[in-house]
Amino acid sequence: MQDNKKHWVEELFSPHFTADDFLYQTFEPDQLASEKLAEKRAKTVEAIYHSVLQKTHEEEKVKRKAFLSDIIVRDYELSPPEEMRVLHDPATEQYGACRSCGKVNLSSSANNDNRCIWDGNDLNILRHEINRSQAENARLKIHLDAGNHEASELKEKNSKTVQELEDVKASLSVSKREDKCKNVLITQLQRNLPKKDAAIQGLRKDLHGKCVEANGLHKHLAEAKEEIQGLQLKNKDLERELTNLKRRQELTIATLEEKLKLKYHLEICKLHREIQTAKDETTSEKLQHARDLNALDLLRKHFSALSTNDNLHFAQLDVPPR
Repeated sequence: MQDNKKHWVEELFSPHFTADDFLYQTFEPDQLASEKLAEKRAKTVEAIYHSVLQKTHEEEKVKRKAFLSDIIVRDYELSPPEEMRVLHDPATEQYGACRSCGKVNLSSSANNDNRCIWDGNDLNILRHEINRSQAENARLKIHLDAGNHEASELKEKNSKTVQELEDVKASLSVSKREDKCKNVLITQLQRNLPKKDAAIQGLRKDLHGKCVEANGLHKHLAEAKEEIQGLQLKNKDLERELTNLKRRQELTIATLEEKLKLKYHLEICKLHREIQTAKDETTSEKLQHARDLNALDLLRKHFSALSTNDNLHFAQLDVPPR
């Protein structure tokens, strides 16, 4: 019987949903105003977060570009490219210029007094343009490397940002599911509210009856307290009488003890005297007994001496002793 009986909480707040409603969400409850406000706030916070993140990335990008530009300019000023040093070599200038002129017959150099089709100004202009193009290519290559490095960093940050955004979305979805479950619970509680109100009214009636009963018990308790106070006064009177009786009894007992002590003392003294008298008599009897023993010993010796003499006399007469 006790196992089939429901708990009072289950009877008072009877559930109208199961665990599957929370796990699988078979229905969509109406969204409350508080939930809408919370969702709006979450979206606002998310927008602010993304805007701040974008501004931060832009500022970092500008700073990184300025830093890389300073590095490029400084490296270019301190160490010019290897191609420029090679082009400034006098041994290779003439060879490069002659090769750049196109299909030139090298065997005709003897007929043209070992002179090239390019004059000195053309070579200087060509050398300057080549140096400028190579420097530009080196600068562009450095910019390309820096851009690739920045792109890799941005990809990493983008992946991290995407992961963070996924985490935020996951947490937001979890929060939404929790809000939905809470809304379901609130809806169920609102549906059960009339039953709860009826139960509360019944409990209030029971409470009123208990209060009336408690008032009656308080009255009985006050009467019992008055009776207890009267009994306590009587108890105090009885305690005083008992104290007086104890005192009188103690005096009587003390008097009797003194009388008994005196009586016993007299009897003890009498017994001591009788004991002393008995001791004296015993001592005198012992002395008399000792004297009697001595006399008896003397008589025994005397008679033994007489018997010895008679035996000798009879022996001389050859008369056997009787």
